[in-house]
Amino acid sequence: MKKTPLVTICIPTYNVENTLKSTLNSIINQSYKNIIIKIVDNCSSDKTIQIAASFKDRRIKIFRYKKKVVAEENFNRCIKLSDGKYTAIYHADDIYDEEIVSKQVCFLEKNMKAGAVFSEGRLIDTNNRIISNMNNPIKIKNDNFNYSFDEILNEIVKNYNFLICPSAMVRTEIYKKQIKRFRHKKFGNSSDLDVWLRIAGNYSIGIIKQKLINYRISPTQQTNITRKGDRLPEFFKVTELYMKKLNKLKKNNVFEDYLILKSYIYIFLIVASIKNNNKTDEKLLLKKFITHKKKISKLAFNKKKIYVDLIYFALKFTSRLNFIKMIIVNFLYIKFYKV
Repeated sequence: MKKTPLVTICIPTYNVENTLKSTLNSIINQSYKNIIIKIVDNCSSDKTIQIAASFKDRRIKIFRYKKKVVAEENFNRCIKLSDGKYTAIYHADDIYDEEIVSKQVCFLEKNMKAGAVFSEGRLIDTNNRIISNMNNPIKIKNDNFNYSFDEILNEIVKNYNFLICPSAMVRTEIYKKQIKRFRHKKFGNSSDLDVWLRIAGNYSIGIIKQKLINYRISPTQQTNITRKGDRLPEFFKVTELYMKKLNKLKKNNVFEDYLILKSYIYIFLIVASIKNNNKTDEKLLLKKFITHKKKISKLAFNKKKIYVDLIYFALKFTSRLNFIKMIIVNFLYIKFYKV
């Protein structure tokens, strides 16, 4: 342990009594032992603290805050509490492979120019059943799985934010001296993507092509709550800011992908409103989507553009066939959940 770098694993918590135990079990049973686990509690009112305290592991430290803040501000508390060479902000409703810490430390030790490392994962439901895989979509052949700012951003505007936030391990010095905070006031629930792109501006980003996290979908989790409503996610504020940093040639190609991605997001929000039986949001979103479709109609022949049209017509022409429509909705909801 004296020879291995110290890793701080911060777990921001808020009313996670149903999932914290399995998350903590997956972390204390890591093959990599030189870790300190910091529970950063955001004024929970359930049994979160009692569950955390029931673990008799000296590496677990509990930091309880009396003032409830937005999730990203609780992440900022994690940055302030971070220690050691590497810091991971893992989430309290996910389950981690016992080798994730070991493999991430190994990656960062071997790739000194990498500022952060992520992994692939699986989506699971509240009963721990695997729903689908979360893969790294970058096709560039690369021996060490390190990617530049351009490579990351080019893929993000095609596939949304595929960097799994609770799989990130970052050099502590970068968090403390360069990132300092998640900029929630500017980017809301997409402030994690802003952090990853800020890191990518100065360092390469690693993605381990192994599924080392089971990422949970739950009706009550914050990421699910933010997928409701009739507004596009704040993801687009982040991408629009960073797209300005690309050269003109790349920007032209990226812009087409960006418009197609917006179409997919509109489709997902429409699907979510149907799933939640919210007729008001559904109508508003359909209006916005039809306006947006006029923009992509000017694009050249594009396979993804055809998919957008097919999905739209499938939803439109099954509107009176509720059973078939709901099969399509449920399929698309999972398909585009991470999009």
